[in-house]
Amino acid sequence: MAVGEPEIDDVSFLNVGGGGGGGRNYEQMGGPQMHSRQLICSQRKATCITLVIAAAIIAVAMISAFSRPSVIYKCGRDSLDNRSTSAAFQPIAESGQLFPWNSSRLPQAVKPNRYDVRLQIDLDSFFFNGSVSIQMQVIAPTDLIVLHSNNLTITKYYVKSHKSRSRIDIEEMHVYKPWQMVAFKLQKPLAVNEELDLTIEYEADLVSKLTGLYKSSYTAEDGEKRFIATTQFEPTYAREALPCFDEPNFKATFLLNIIRNKNLIALSNKPVAHSHSVGDGNWVFDIFKETPKMSTYLLAIVVCDFKSRSAITNGNVQVAVYAPNKTIDQVHFALNITTRMVDYYSDFFQIGYLLSKLDLIAIPDFKAGAMENWGLVTYRETAILYNEQESSASAQQRVATVIAHELAHQWFGNLVTMEWWSDLWLNEGFASFLEFFGIEHVKPEWSMMAQFFLDQTQVAMESDALASSHPLSVEVNDIDDIDLIFDSISYSKGAAILNMLQNFITTDVLRKGLTRYLTRHEYHNAKTEDLWSAMTAVSKEHNQNFDVEKIMQTWTGQMGFPVVTISRVGKVLQARQHRFLFNANTVSNFTDPKDESHFGYVWYIPITYITQTHPEDVQLFWMNEQLKNFELVDDAAWIKANVNQTGFYRVKYDHYNWNALITQLKSDHTALSSADRAGLLDDAFSLSFGFVLAPKVALDLSVYLLNERDYVPWATAVQHFDRLLVLCEEKAIYLTLKKYILEMIAPVVTQVGWEDNGSHLDKLLRSTVLKFACELGHSGCKEQSLLLFHAWMRNGTRIPPNLRSIVYPNAIRYGGEEEWAYVYEQYQTTSTASERKELLGALTATRNVWHITQILSYSLQPDKVKSQDMYYVFIGVANNPLGRWHAWRFLRSSWDDIYEIYGAATFKRMLKSCTQHFTTEFDYAELEAFLATRGSQLRAARQAMELVRHSVEWMARSEYLVVNWLQDRQSVFDANT
Repeated sequence: MAVGEPEIDDVSFLNVGGGGGGGRNYEQMGGPQMHSRQLICSQRKATCITLVIAAAIIAVAMISAFSRPSVIYKCGRDSLDNRSTSAAFQPIAESGQLFPWNSSRLPQAVKPNRYDVRLQIDLDSFFFNGSVSIQMQVIAPTDLIVLHSNNLTITKYYVKSHKSRSRIDIEEMHVYKPWQMVAFKLQKPLAVNEELDLTIEYEADLVSKLTGLYKSSYTAEDGEKRFIATTQFEPTYAREALPCFDEPNFKATFLLNIIRNKNLIALSNKPVAHSHSVGDGNWVFDIFKETPKMSTYLLAIVVCDFKSRSAITNGNVQVAVYAPNKTIDQVHFALNITTRMVDYYSDFFQIGYLLSKLDLIAIPDFKAGAMENWGLVTYRETAILYNEQESSASAQQRVATVIAHELAHQWFGNLVTMEWWSDLWLNEGFASFLEFFGIEHVKPEWSMMAQFFLDQTQVAMESDALASSHPLSVEVNDIDDIDLIFDSISYSKGAAILNMLQNFITTDVLRKGLTRYLTRHEYHNAKTEDLWSAMTAVSKEHNQNFDVEKIMQTWTGQMGFPVVTISRVGKVLQARQHRFLFNANTVSNFTDPKDESHFGYVWYIPITYITQTHPEDVQLFWMNEQLKNFELVDDAAWIKANVNQTGFYRVKYDHYNWNALITQLKSDHTALSSADRAGLLDDAFSLSFGFVLAPKVALDLSVYLLNERDYVPWATAVQHFDRLLVLCEEKAIYLTLKKYILEMIAPVVTQVGWEDNGSHLDKLLRSTVLKFACELGHSGCKEQSLLLFHAWMRNGTRIPPNLRSIVYPNAIRYGGEEEWAYVYEQYQTTSTASERKELLGALTATRNVWHITQILSYSLQPDKVKSQDMYYVFIGVANNPLGRWHAWRFLRSSWDDIYEIYGAATFKRMLKSCTQHFTTEFDYAELEAFLATRGSQLRAARQAMELVRHSVEWMARSEYLVVNWLQDRQSVFDANT
């Protein structure tokens, strides 16, 4: 409906009398031809009607089965509302009748143009009611309107012609819960280009579920528990707040009206245009300005009592950061980063931020890290609040990168949105790349691009080396499928291939290509091929001989990545590519057939290399076949391929080159960059885990770490050492392996010390190596941790922020009941979100079995541990050698509750974490037997199954090789002493 022509009076949403059951009375909204789902009849009459309906259904079913093919609805690219004969699956509606649509995707016959939404949100009775009037246009002839609705009680509905305002009769309404769809069957077909308004009135409880429109709570300074209402709509939860076309390519504008308590404020994507009191004076009606054309998942609503701090960007955008009053002083860093990043992105893309305001808000209970709602970005508290006196360097970096990530979405995702979730990487890959690229600009002293390989490329390769991976552009249909692709492939692999692209087409060409892509598709949807088309055009305009689309399709259209094997005869190098897998023997067991490659697992690879004689002269050659020869310019002792790890591939060298690189690292490791040293470690260990390289090479290489003092190589080494320890923890080799690692880490531990000083990267290095060394039982760590902890607990002596991740867990590990109780008390009372996370993680490090079971139990009690933090408890216990089996038992006993809270994607990570120590055939059989009882949820378990299978085989095939290496090294050591 048009502005100023409300179908329903403002006051009809209100519980004017103030009673707890009010606000649900829709009698004032009645009118002629208004449909309602109410029926009153006698028991005898009901029985008769039931028998008649049952007989009719049987008759219809028999006629359908034997007289003619059944009529169903089909949805495809070339059919909008085509009805054709098929024997395919036929969904049954709640009414018992056939649901008149047979695809989990919405039909394309009707498209929304505008939503007029009115919501009354009652934070006293935890209830909301609403009305949505959807202005739609008919694209193809149809007599059916299908949209999404979930957990909403629909009370009334009607359709009008937008032009004549006359009613269009609805024959029947059907609901199909598995697809969360509601269908309205009209009495007459609609004509192409006809405009109509569908109005639906509904109500629902406001519950603590972390999705849709839900309630969240926090404790104020006076100890009072206060509630807010907030939203999380991505990917498929807008339908829990309003009936809507909840798919990304159904873009429309939103005119939002909120009725809220006069003592609260309401926030949304656009500013409030007008407010006025309604009802008994305790309610305020806020009318928001209309949003730009956008997808449903970007709509946001918050009703709260928060305070704010604000600033204005150079581009005149009003930025405000909201938080509870007790934490409002922790928003200044976020405000500063936001204003700088908005200006930077506006300049980089040559497209300004297109709204007048940008709000950021800290949500006390939040499932994700943050959500990029256009103009109102919601954050978990740890991702936006920074306390300079209490938060660590890593916590500060997280705030900056998450903000940069969400702000990148204001262009990639909001202005231009992927057409369907199959191309989610267009949103998340870009934001994950730009968060490093952007922070590198505003905080150059952090060396973010040096960390890129560690935090993005390595993470992506870990998942993409599995047969159960998936392509970046992947077919998804149902809700669980969509949730599962919010993973390291869509985020980190997407970022990594963009970094690779930038390095061969240059930053300037990348920027211009992105600008063209955004300009071409602004306010609309796009696919992966649209991006590559824009990039190819700009590349050619700059006289580059690249077919970007052809090159990049091999990286987005097939899962996995190559390992390039380089062997050398004189000055001739032979390069051979093949897909790298941790276990090639399991491909048929764990690969979804729909994800198999159409490119034969051959990639266009930009192979860069340097040599020992010309370490600054980077050479590039292209490889798009399985085998290629090329000639070196000199006879150098070694070559290092994939310079600075900018390519998304691994490299295996011949025996001579590995030995030459190892010799170089031992004599002068600084001849290679920090990224290249980390890359060699990562490749060698990963190739050995994938049965491509003998563990001896990786372990020989690791000896150079005695002289390594940089963060990225050490963080890489710690990850691989930790994996080895987990695999071997129940074997006789474990203590010998731990002794070797402690020997390697001792010099850097001595250098970093226990003083919280140095550069940003120095602080990250100190936290990483001290924490790992302490977990291994490094001498002096227990005493130093307990000394610092007891000085804090007994005297209030502050522990430096960057040492807390070391001191807290060690105090719990080596302390007793007093230390555990004190940390839990501090967790309950601190107002610093990052501190709360550190304290909660420390509680899981306990060696007391009662405490392990207690904290696991607490994690399902929101008054003890917030629902959003249950994941951290579980991961902490799963990583505790004494807690792993408790975590596995807890996951099995609480499976359904956990799955309901977190969904498929997070559940997949939890399952992987608690089975990472499974290394025997017995373990695999136990996991397989349990998962066989879980039905459709098995999809979320595929990667865990594959990883356990790999661990079992690796131990069988490689354990003795590690044993031999350690024994040989010990023999050499004994001979020399």
